[in-house]
Amino acid sequence: MTNNLTLNVETNVLDKLILKIKEVLKAKKLKQKDLAAHLGYDASYMSRVLKGEITMSIKTLQDIADFLKVPVHQLIEVPEGYMNVYDNSGNWKGIIKKDFV
Repeated sequence: MTNNLTLNVETNVLDKLILKIKEVLKAKKLKQKDLAAHLGYDASYMSRVLKGEITMSIKTLQDIADFLKVPVHQLIEVPEGYMNVYDNSGNWKGIIKKDFV
């Protein structure tokens, strides 16, 4: 069911996530089209994702992190009062409020 989950976060957090992805791409001398090709997406679709026009799924975020060879938590800034959630295999599943656990 992970494929149907979307990353629903405040806009400023999403903007920071997208900026961080772009920074890592640049630092590794990779292009958006390289990322798109690796994920099997059209370059224009990936462009829209990285402009924040299309909400990415958690799976897509994990796939991006895998391509960039960085853990998801290095890409996303977790808002105060929230925490990262991982499954038993160590795969990032999302963020939840700390008082929820």
